[in-house]
Amino acid sequence: MNKDDKIAKLERQLAQEKAKNKQLEKSVNIIGKKYSESEKKYYDMSEENNKLKLFIKSLKDSYNVNQMYLWAQKNEKFKQSDLKALKNLLFSYQVDPKDTFKEDIAEAANDKFIVSKDDIPNGISEEELLRDKVSKKRGRQPEVKTCGRDNSVFDHLDVVETVFNNKEKILERNPKLQLTFERIDTSMQIDYVEAHNINRKTVTYIYRDQYDNLHDYNFNNSKVYDFIKNGKLTNRFLSSIIVDKVIYGQPLHLLTKKMNLVSNYEIVNNQLLCSNFMRVGERLSFFAELIRENILKESCFHADETRLKVIDYENKSKEGSKLGYMWSLSCDTSNLKAVYYKFNISRGAAVATQLLEGVTNGALQTDAYSVYVKAIQRENERILKEVEEENGLELAERFNNEMISNNLKGLVLVGCLAHGRRKIKDLQNSIYKKKPRSAGAVTCAGILALIMKVYAYEKSTRELYNNGSLTEEQFIKERKAKTEPVLKELLNYAKKRKAKHSTEKKLEKALNYLIKQHSTIINYLDYSALTPDNNFQERQFRSTIIRTRNNSLFASNENGAKAWAINTTIAQSAILNNINPTRYFKYILDEIGSNLDTPANKMDYEKLLPWKVDYKTVEDSWSR
Repeated sequence: MNKDDKIAKLERQLAQEKAKNKQLEKSVNIIGKKYSESEKKYYDMSEENNKLKLFIKSLKDSYNVNQMYLWAQKNEKFKQSDLKALKNLLFSYQVDPKDTFKEDIAEAANDKFIVSKDDIPNGISEEELLRDKVSKKRGRQPEVKTCGRDNSVFDHLDVVETVFNNKEKILERNPKLQLTFERIDTSMQIDYVEAHNINRKTVTYIYRDQYDNLHDYNFNNSKVYDFIKNGKLTNRFLSSIIVDKVIYGQPLHLLTKKMNLVSNYEIVNNQLLCSNFMRVGERLSFFAELIRENILKESCFHADETRLKVIDYENKSKEGSKLGYMWSLSCDTSNLKAVYYKFNISRGAAVATQLLEGVTNGALQTDAYSVYVKAIQRENERILKEVEEENGLELAERFNNEMISNNLKGLVLVGCLAHGRRKIKDLQNSIYKKKPRSAGAVTCAGILALIMKVYAYEKSTRELYNNGSLTEEQFIKERKAKTEPVLKELLNYAKKRKAKHSTEKKLEKALNYLIKQHSTIINYLDYSALTPDNNFQERQFRSTIIRTRNNSLFASNENGAKAWAINTTIAQSAILNNINPTRYFKYILDEIGSNLDTPANKMDYEKLLPWKVDYKTVEDSWSR
C-alpha cells in the first residue's frame, strides 16, 4: 500500500470519527434536554408535594379543641360540668375507620315527616315532596376553574415583559462564585395602567376666494365627527362617561371628581357632564325607538317596570322627590337579543299601550300586573278593527275566536311561574319553616315539588334543543308533552289545597295567584324562545337600572330620566350582543355625528344596530 492510499484511508477513518462525534454530540444534547425536562418535572412534583403536605397539616390543625370548646360555650350554652365533659371527650376522641355510624343513620332515617297520600300531588313521590333545594357549597367547586387558578386569562392581555438577568452584578459582588444556569422563573400578574385625559387639538386651514367674500373653502380630513358640534367633550369621552353611568352605576358627580383627580386639575364639572349626558340621550331617542320596533317584530318578548325617583322641584314635597317608573321591553330569541327602556312618571295602562304601540302579533311574557292585560286588550281590539276594515266582519269574528291560540295575528299574554313560586317559597321560609308538620308546610312543599319538576323538564329538553338534537318543532312538542300534565296537576293541587287554608290569608292569596295565572303561564309552551318565567327581563333590570339606582338614588329631572333610559337601551343591547358597550357607543356617536345634516329618511340606521354591526368595525372605530 503506497503512501497516498494510507493517507486516503486515514482521512476516511477521520471522517468516520467526526461523524461519530457529531452523532454523540446530538445524543448528549438530547440527553441534556431530557435531563432538564426531568429535573423540571422533579421540581414541579416537589412543589406539589410540599403543597399537599401543607394541606394535610392544615386539615390536622383544623381539629382545634379550644375552638370547639369556645363554640359550645357561646352558642350551645352548655353548663360548666357539661363543658368539662365535652373537653375531655374531644381530647380523648380518635376516629375509628371501622365505625360506619350505622346506628346514627338508621335513627335519622326513621325521623321522617309522614304525610298522607291525599296530601301528595299526583306524579310526585314522598321523597320529592320533602326534598328541599340543595344549598350551594361555598368555595371552589370540583372541575371549576377560578379566575386565580386559570392562567388562560393572560392570553387576552397585552404583554409588557420585564427580564432580570443579574449574573454580572452577582459576580461583581462576589467574583469567586462559579455560577451555572439553573432555571428560569416566570410569573404573570394583571397590572393596571392608569387612565388619563388628553387635549385633542384640531387645526384646520380655511381658504377664501379673493373674488368671493361670502364663502369659505376648506376640506375636512378628520375621520371623526363630533356628535355635539363644537362641544368641549369628544365622542370617546362622552361614551366613556355614559357607559360608566348607566352600566357600571357611577353617579355623574363622582365621575366628575374622578376625571379631575386623574388630570390633577378641574377640567370638567358636574353641570357639563349632566348637560352632555342629556343631549346625547335626546338626540339618540330615534335610535332607541328603532330598537323597540325591532323587538316588537319578534315572535315573543318580555315586559316589566321598576320604580325610579325624580327630584320634585315644583311641589317641594317633604321627601324632595316624586316616584316615576322605568318601563322595559326585552327580547332573547335566536334572531334578536335586545332591551328597550322608557321612563314615565305614570304606571298606568296608557304607558303600557305606548310601549306596545305598533305590535301586530307575538307573545308578551310579564307578571300579573293588570295594565298589561288592558294594553293587550286594546291592541287586540285595534288589530280586530283593522282586520274588519280590510277583510270583513266574518274574518274579524273568526280572528276574535282564535285570538288565544294565536292562529291569526294577535298578542298573547304569557304569565310568570317564578312570581308564583316566590310567593310560596317566601311563606315556606318565613312561616312554615317553624311548623314543619303543619298542613301549610305540606302545601308549600307540594307546590314547590311540582314547580321543580317543570323546571327539570325545561332544562332537559332545552339542552337537547340547544345542542341540535331536537328541531324547534320537536322541542315544542316534547316539552309540551312532558310539562303540560305537570302544570295541570299544579292547578288541580292548588285548588284542592286552597279549601284547607281559608283562615291562612297569605297562603290562600299565593294559591289564588297560581290558579288565576295558570291560563297565561301555560302559554309559554307554544314558543321555543320562552321559559316558565320572566327572569330574563328582571336580570336586565338588576344588571343596570337597579344597580345605578342604588348608587344615584334619583334622576335630576324627568328629561334626565328619559335620557337615562335611552342611553341604557343602547349600551345594554350592545352587551347582550357581546360587544364592548363603551366602544359601541363611540361608534354610534361617530356614525350618527357624521350624518347629522343628512335627512333621517335617507339614512340606513338599521345597519348600526348592535346585532347587525360588525365586531371588528366597532373595535377599529375606537382608535380613530
